[in-house]
Amino acid sequence: MERWHAGATAYLVVGLGLLQALWIVTVPPFAASDEFDHAFRAAGAATGQLALRTPAPDGRGELVAVPRQMVEAASAQCASLPYTGEDNCYPVRETSDGRVLVATAAGTYHPGFYALIGTFARPLDGAGALYVMRTAAALLCLALVALAAWLQRRRGPWVRASIVLSLTPTLVYTSVVGAPNGLEIAAGLLLWVALLELSDHEPTPQPVLTFWSAVGAASLLVTLRLLGPIFLMAVAGVVAVLGAGRVLSVMRPHRVHVGAGALVLATAGALSAAWILHAGQLAGEGRPDRSATPLVTAVASGSSDDASWGLITVVVWQLQTIAAFPYRDQPGPIWVYPLLGGILVLFVVAGWRAARGRSRAALALAVLVPLLLPVALTAATAASQGVIWQGRYVLPVGVGLVLLAGRMAERGAPGRMAARWPVVGGAAAAAAVAACLLKVRADELGSPPSRSDPSWWAPWPLLVVAGSLVGTGLMVLYVLNGRSTVVRSAPVGPSTGPRALDPTT
Repeated sequence: MERWHAGATAYLVVGLGLLQALWIVTVPPFAASDEFDHAFRAAGAATGQLALRTPAPDGRGELVAVPRQMVEAASAQCASLPYTGEDNCYPVRETSDGRVLVATAAGTYHPGFYALIGTFARPLDGAGALYVMRTAAALLCLALVALAAWLQRRRGPWVRASIVLSLTPTLVYTSVVGAPNGLEIAAGLLLWVALLELSDHEPTPQPVLTFWSAVGAASLLVTLRLLGPIFLMAVAGVVAVLGAGRVLSVMRPHRVHVGAGALVLATAGALSAAWILHAGQLAGEGRPDRSATPLVTAVASGSSDDASWGLITVVVWQLQTIAAFPYRDQPGPIWVYPLLGGILVLFVVAGWRAARGRSRAALALAVLVPLLLPVALTAATAASQGVIWQGRYVLPVGVGLVLLAGRMAERGAPGRMAARWPVVGGAAAAAAVAACLLKVRADELGSPPSRSDPSWWAPWPLLVVAGSLVGTGLMVLYVLNGRSTVVRSAPVGPSTGPRALDPTT
């Protein structure tokens, strides 16, 4: 039985991998959000250029030495943007080893992720190297999602459906870009799953592995980007409300592991802080992102270059978590938002109705934190940085809402999910994914830099539709194969129903 449940996780892994592959080939080389900046940073970090100190004379960021073919492959996409300078898109000068200097706005970002994907790409040049970087980034994210799914393999269909629903088109797209945002989101997802497993009223039978998964995810989260420590505290705070006592109880027999894990996380945090200070991120040396105006600019008035924002901007951030690509001002098909958004809302409502006591308080926090966190951070930085927030930035925390709702719904009605609901939801999701991919394909075919790029093959529409259907269908099979093997305690006393299953009341 254990082997069967573990094998069912492969449905999710293969399905997600297929959708990632569709995004990799659909988005033209260097057409993803500021992808040239990240590719230049990765190519430099792979050759030991970890700390960049020379500011670009005419452009954003710092100079880095990269292969000439990469700059030539990225020049057209880079030059088509209104906010780049000459040094971002064309060689500044040639170096003694035959490389060229070019500017990257990712120069102050932590080099670890970039060195890894850049090393994989070193044997290739130009667009080929970029495709390797995308593939490496996608596989890293896929590995973390696979581990999260495997950790909760013994859970029922509600819990399994939650991880599938958290994989919105924006999340999957972000996971294939050679930038740390995707891995940050995947780390957040894994952290949520591991902590929820440890705090569950029927805790995991493998606490040590689950604990170290949480430590690894948390260490990644505090390392990859500047806001990681804030995201970690937000996730830990919600889980603490849900059941900090249960986590402590489960880990009490494993004090050595807890101590070692705390040391690992503290070391990761200290090294990250040292890098932040060394790179001057807190001193404002990093260039603000001027990459795009808010999603649906006809509605959200004002430029991202100024400090004007309001309620409509907050709403736009939530829409961006569902669909916004390749840049944040490029929305998906309009009907995708009520369709996928409606499914997510109904799922959260099911979890809310089943939750009681501290579980309901934790779910309320999981709703409020992703809403309030961008508001607080934007209010603090808009005057100096402009309105630079993107909805995908909050996904390391935001995915927890769906994951927590699935836990609550499973607790209230263990194993009771009509088979038709995953099928109906999967059909809707497949249509949404295909529509998003086809829109990006059509938009890029209308863009001169993409249309004239000989290294880009626009996938056939039929292949996009078929791949979306198969990939989403495999995820539906993962949900349908979820029949919980957890032995649940009988309710104490005469109480029955969802409240009797909630130990916090």
